[in-house]
Formats: sequence, structure tokens, C-alpha cells
Amino acid sequence: MKYFGTDGIRKENGFFSEDFLRRVSRAVMYFAVKQSGINPYNICAQKGGRSDTGDASTHEAACFSELRRVKTLIARDTRVSGNIIAKNLSDFLQTEGAAVINAGVIPTPAASYLGKKYDADLTIVISASHNGEEYNGLKFFYGSGEKFSVSDEATIEKLIDDTPPPLNFAQTDAEDLLFGGTEYCEDILKELQADLTNITVLLDLANGASLYTAPYLLRRAGAEVVVINEKGAINKDCGAVHPEMLRAECKERKINLGFAFDGDGDRCVCCLNGKILDGGALLYAIAKDFQSRGALTGNAVCGSILTNTGVENALSAMGIKLHRANVGDKNITQVLKAEGLKIGGEPSGHLIFADFLPTGDGSLTAFIAAAIYRRNGLKDAERVKLNSTTEKEIIVNKAQLLRFNNINYAKQKIEEVQQGFSGRIIVRPSGTEPVIRVFLEALTETECKVAAAKTVAVILKAIEGKPQKEILEGLKANGVAILDEDKTIIEDTVTVGKGTVIHEFTKLSGKTEIGANCQIYPFCDITDTVIGEGTTIHSLFSSGAKVGSGCTIGPFTCLRAGSIIGDGCRIGDFVEVKNSKLNDNVKAAHLAYIGDAVVGGGTNVGCGTVFANYNGKEKQQVIVGQNVFIGANTNLVAPLTVEDNAFIAAGSTVTKDVPENALCIARALQTHKEGRGNLTRK
Repeated sequence: MKYFGTDGIRKENGFFSEDFLRRVSRAVMYFAVKQSGINPYNICAQKGGRSDTGDASTHEAACFSELRRVKTLIARDTRVSGNIIAKNLSDFLQTEGAAVINAGVIPTPAASYLGKKYDADLTIVISASHNGEEYNGLKFFYGSGEKFSVSDEATIEKLIDDTPPPLNFAQTDAEDLLFGGTEYCEDILKELQADLTNITVLLDLANGASLYTAPYLLRRAGAEVVVINEKGAINKDCGAVHPEMLRAECKERKINLGFAFDGDGDRCVCCLNGKILDGGALLYAIAKDFQSRGALTGNAVCGSILTNTGVENALSAMGIKLHRANVGDKNITQVLKAEGLKIGGEPSGHLIFADFLPTGDGSLTAFIAAAIYRRNGLKDAERVKLNSTTEKEIIVNKAQLLRFNNINYAKQKIEEVQQGFSGRIIVRPSGTEPVIRVFLEALTETECKVAAAKTVAVILKAIEGKPQKEILEGLKANGVAILDEDKTIIEDTVTVGKGTVIHEFTKLSGKTEIGANCQIYPFCDITDTVIGEGTTIHSLFSSGAKVGSGCTIGPFTCLRAGSIIGDGCRIGDFVEVKNSKLNDNVKAAHLAYIGDAVVGGGTNVGCGTVFANYNGKEKQQVIVGQNVFIGANTNLVAPLTVEDNAFIAAGSTVTKDVPENALCIARALQTHKEGRGNLTRK
């Protein structure tokens, strides 16, 4: 996806601009309202109010009785950038009419828990988890405390780009939740009632969101707690990402039990007697303890595809079944729900205790593990015999990652390596970083290293890309005509249909797909664009667009991200389309800007027409019906609806909705001053 990765949206700090956060706020508000089963725009229309414009208080009176405000809890970790992101997000959500609860700096799992406890419709955590200070991110949770599904993330992503009309509720004030972290800890203590007296625990807080909750939780249960990395750059050379610091500090201070968290506190790594435990081994020890106390539901747990086979064997010996999910704690949560289980976790340290919370929780994991340590020394975790593993990271750029994902060559060669290897090979591109991760597991370290070297070599060869001559020859062999190979650039991720003719000075890149029997004339630069069969293109710049069949595009046309052009359309010279859907047989022959619009089939967009979609603060939408005639030099000022078969006179500036089959004239009255023509020249 464009914005979402494995765990929410995660980008460099500069990505989270005011404009982006404003669009996120509108998107999640619209999504939450729709999730309630109510369409507020329809409600207002039924009550005789405007569905997308008008006074906010009037709109509020029409809708509020049938739609309570969307309650949103916002939390963050300790990143410097998180403070301004939280403020902007809170302000924009309030502007949209949300009831905002600002929880401040608390771990991600605490935010998930408190969102559910306070009946929030959704929770947003501002964090880039285990990444460095230069990154930040947004994690989204339902009112149930679970992370958004991939399908709902895709819906939010589309809404971010499409920018639906505002709900126009009156602005609200935010509420501050001052002691949310304490409340979360006290509820754990009340639920689990563990005694941690007479043990000493070292906590590496990674300079992150666990700085208050984890020490408080263990101290309240009676443990003596030693803390490191309370202040400083989040995750920098410390925490769960760098457990070697935890091990060194435990050794130096002669402390047998330690835990390291990541920046947002949903991960926990354990150091026991000077040894860093695999998260799977910790899962085994906890599962065995639960089983001994009759608390292991279904006599099964869930790990991930990366969980060591040694852990699976140890669990099996105890009669405990291991289910496997894809990487990511939300995938484990889905399996736990489907199988009716209560405990799951990953080798990285995300452990889930579904009776309390449906997401990974570092503080809760440390609390439960410390309680087991006090009972039996957590010895079962040390007894797990793990297979040898090797992990590699291949840093890639966008084009290389695209090649890996779209070319079968790499997958075939990896399968060949696997056939000669007794262990497991798992290759997965990161959802948040520009890397391809390679994981191998076998009985011996030597086997792992040999197979890892072969696998990495295969991947490196695949992402290099084919030579240009080889790409062009391959296309020609499949029936594509390339008129000047020396003046044509086509990446190996592009597909072109049979019978298409590509002229000189053409560049095709990314995930571009050209249909059969197209004509691509000179001076085209086309990226990540789908073009249907039989379409003719002249001098086009396009990125992230989709063009139907039988269209004529150009010359000097610009199609920007989110543009969808239907079949049989004519988009002519100096026309720019952005984030708009033009249905079949629309004609915009010259000199037009169409932004954030839906244009019905058969509509004519006259020369010089501008869809005025930006009011200086936010993007708004124009909706044009079928078979509308828009005269030359027309301005359509959003938000606006023009219904079917309307006729808009040339030179009009349209600010009010146009009814079906109406003639719209919106221009100043022409007057003549007789005999004044010569005077104006003196």
C-alpha cells in the first residue's frame, strides 16, 4: 500500500505534514461514522439540510440526534516529533467534530486498553515502534482494542487520498487523560494479583513510552527495580532492538533477571542469568506455567512463521499445539480469536495475552514472566533446545523492491536453494523499511550460513534488473513494436500487450501496464499507470493513474495519482487530472484542471475549465453528473454538485449546486456604454 506497512503508517518525520494529518483526520472520522452503519450525509438530505455544505450548527441539529460524536483516544511515545503530530492530529480531529481524549505518553498496549475501557470508537497511537528518532508513525485501533485489519487500512488509505466531504459538526474541546498509565497498571495488578517481593529486576526502557508504566507496575507488585535508558534518543543503541546492552548491564550489576522494551512498549526481550532469551522460548515457559495452573485454553498457543522449530518441539512434548501466523502481532491476534486461544507471541518479543488485551504488551509480559521467575526461576525458558538461525537484511531502493515483488525469477531460485536445504527459508520484504529480510533455520549453524549465502546471492541478482537491451528484446518477442530502441527506456517491471507500438523518447517505469494494440507516441513519461487496450497516448506525464480502453490522451497531458479515466475518453492538450474519476466517454479536449472530482459519463468539459478544489485549507470535491455540458472558461468551486444533463454557460463561476437538466448562467451581466469607446483610449 501507499502509506500503510506491516504495522500502521511509518515514515520519516517530515512526512507528517499538517495537510497529511488533516486528511487522515477526515478519513478516520468518515470511516468511523460509516462503521456505525449511518450515513450522515443521507440523514441530512432526508431532513432537508445540505449534505456537504452549509452552516455547521444547522448540520449539527439535523444529524446529532442520530449520530453520537466519534470518540478518539490519542497517545504517543517520547519522540520529539510526536508532540507536534499529536497536537495537530488532536486539533484537526476536533475540527471534524470528534470527541478527543489526549492520553499523552503511554505505551501502545496501554492506549489500546484505555481506548476500550473509555468506550472510544478508535484509538490512534503516534509511534514508529522500534525505529529511530528520525521516524514516526500512526497505529490505528478499533474500539475493541484490536489493530485495524489490512482491508480497513486500505479503506483508510483511499479515504486519505480521496478526501471525502466534511461532516461539518461543530468543533469540540479535547479532554486530557492525566493518569492513564497508572490506571492501566492498577487494572493489571487487580486482575493478576502477582507477588514480586524479594526479586530484583533490571529494566531497559529504550528511552521510550514504557518509562513510567513498566517500573511502576513491577514496583507496585513488590519487586526491586533498577532502570536504565530513561532519557535520550528513543531506541538508540538500547532497548529490545539492542539487547546486548541489557545483557551487559545485568552482568555488571549482578542482576539475574532483566527486560528490555522497544520505543512504544509493545515488545519485551528477557535476559535470564546472563542470556538473552528467544521470544519463542519465553512463550514456551509461559505456556507451560499456564498449563500447570489449568489456565491454558485449548492446550495451544500461537507463534509466527519465524518461531523456532525447537520451540514447537518443546511445546509438542508437553502436549501443547503451536499454531503459526504471519509476522505481526495483529496476525497472531486473528489466529487467537479464530481458534479461541489466549496466548501468542513472536520471537521478537511481541507477546499477547488475549484475556487482558488483543495486542502485544511489553510491560504485561515482563510482569507475568517476573511472576513465573519468582515461582520457579523461569527455568523452562532456558531448557528449550533451539535450532540454529541466521538472519540477513538486504537494503534496497524502491525499484529493486518492486523487481523482487514482481519477478518470479527470485522466487524460483529461492525454491531451488530450499530443495537442497533441510531447514526453513523465509524471505519477506519489510512493510515499513527499504529492506528484504532473509531468515533461515536449520539444525546446524554451518547449514544456515551456506544456504543464507546462496539465498542472498539469488536475491541480489534478481533485484539488479535486466539489461535494457534484454528487456526490449523480450517485449519485441511478445509482439510489441519499439521504433527506436536507443531512445526508449522501459523497466523490467513494466508489462506491454501484443500489438502495441512504442515510439521514441518514451519512458515506462514502475508497475505500469500497457494493454494490447496501443499507440505510445513520443515524449511520454509513464509510471505506475494502467492503460487499457486500443488507447492512443501523445506526450503524457502520468503517475499512479488508470486509463481505460479506446481512449485518446494528449498531447501534453498530466495524469496525477488517483486519476481514473474511463473507456472512450478524450483527454487533450494541457489538461491536468488529479485524484479524480472520469467515467466513460468524458471529453476534456484542452486547457483544463480537474482535481478531486467525479465526472459522469458523456460529459463535455470545455476549454479553460477549472475545478477549484482547494480553499486554502483543505481539498473538497466536485461531483458532475452524466451528459453535462460545461462551457469554456468555467470555474466549478468545490464543494459542488452538478446533476445529470445540466448545461453550464461559458464563463460561469459556479458556487451553488446545479439541478438536473438546468441551464446555469453564473457570470456578470454584460453592459455597453455608448460612445465611450474612444474616451478609454485617451
